[in-house]
Amino acid sequence: MLSLPSVLTPLAPARSFRVGVAPLLARVWSERDALQSRLRALAKAGPALDLRLARVLLYLQGQDLAPLGYPGWLAFTREHVDWGEAWIRSVLRLVRSGLREVLRAVCAGRIPLTVAVTAPGTCHPAAQEAWVAAAVAGELPARVRRPSGVGATIEPGEADILAIWHARERVRLLEGLPLADREADERMLGWWRADRAEQVVATALAAAPRPSMASSDTEWGFADPADSLVGPWRSPSSLTDAMGLLSTIQAARRIRVVELGQIYERVVRERLHRGWGFRDVASFCQTVLGCTVRSLQRHQRLARALRRLPELGAAARAGMSLARVEAVARVATDDDVVRWITVAERTPAVELDRASRQVEAGADPDVLLDAYEAVMGTATGTVALGSTQTPVPPRLTDRVHPDLPQAARWLLAVELPPQRGFGRVKERDRFICANPECRRRALRNHAHHVRFRQHGGADTLDNGLCVCTSCHLRLIHAGHVQVEKVGAAVVWSFPGRVATVVDGPEM
Repeated sequence: MLSLPSVLTPLAPARSFRVGVAPLLARVWSERDALQSRLRALAKAGPALDLRLARVLLYLQGQDLAPLGYPGWLAFTREHVDWGEAWIRSVLRLVRSGLREVLRAVCAGRIPLTVAVTAPGTCHPAAQEAWVAAAVAGELPARVRRPSGVGATIEPGEADILAIWHARERVRLLEGLPLADREADERMLGWWRADRAEQVVATALAAAPRPSMASSDTEWGFADPADSLVGPWRSPSSLTDAMGLLSTIQAARRIRVVELGQIYERVVRERLHRGWGFRDVASFCQTVLGCTVRSLQRHQRLARALRRLPELGAAARAGMSLARVEAVARVATDDDVVRWITVAERTPAVELDRASRQVEAGADPDVLLDAYEAVMGTATGTVALGSTQTPVPPRLTDRVHPDLPQAARWLLAVELPPQRGFGRVKERDRFICANPECRRRALRNHAHHVRFRQHGGADTLDNGLCVCTSCHLRLIHAGHVQVEKVGAAVVWSFPGRVATVVDGPEM
């Protein structure tokens, strides 16, 4: 990483200034030129690294991840990939499409990856070249998200906010997916307009469709800037090999993100974009770096957090994922950052994210940290607290569609099938999978006997856990994972790792 002296160094007295101003200015502009060159190199390497990462993920998506102890793709990516689920889907779709000319344009820095993922799924090479030319010229039609119904919005009242929040939670339960608020609102409105409550519940209870397997990887026939960072591309030869490649690529990405955030902060602070001929930062980012100010601001916040909390920076350099680093940065202070890092190192990613959100919502961080430390002192491997699954209080809702409050109350009035007998385990656990690395919430989840009935297990609630279909059938009953109760704790034994779950404090 570049280490450049500040250009704001006080100048010498007048006579020395007249003698040395030319060399000083030359040195300053040389440093600025080097800074811009470094920014360009980092920007150019980013999309290539992302595409390289997507190619490894495409291979992994076609593998059976159960031997690694993961019920499915989402649980695996939460633990091992710094991207969000939506972005993973977008980039993998682009790589799977095999749009060679579009991919070549991304690697050459002609178009941003955020634009490339909007390319049509299949088209002739000539059509691809025409699409790339339009993208370079800025002639692609603007991407406008279609609003849900009319464009008017209202500001919901306090009662409406609570109803909408509960209804969104119910949408996520019925869909079995961690949907964003907007996605949940769109589905809620669609169900309400169709007024088919029985069909909504029946679909939620039906078996989930089998995921489509990814196509095999092929060579692209052109080099990319990631070669200089992680070596020439080679297709993974095994699951173990793919995990090694995944780790190498993500390490390079994390270093790049932190450095990019640090340099961008200096560009903004010293207004260097003006000296490079740009009126504002946004145009500089779009023209030179091929990305938005918003993404760079996120990198900048991360860089600031690492500077504010040096211990967290050391953890990031030691290999802690950006998802965990960002979760700790949201809640840690100088006094408790070491404790939060220890928790981050020994909790599943989904657990850490929910714990940090609990703190942001007002939970006492000291109580939570004490609970984690108490469990870590008596258990090996990773740990989790069941109390982190309690709902986060509703936050203020922005302006919403005028029909949303009515749709929310309609959905909340829809009766869900009552749980009887041993099935009440699911209701007790709020339909959340007890696997600490999964935590999927779905109406179709199963009630699992911790001690199997053929081994004398009873149909009592104390002998039951709510688990999702994949964890139940593909992990537990397939023999990849063992679950047992040890006192008040539930111990999950995965291939090569152990996780202990306890109730924890009320929050």
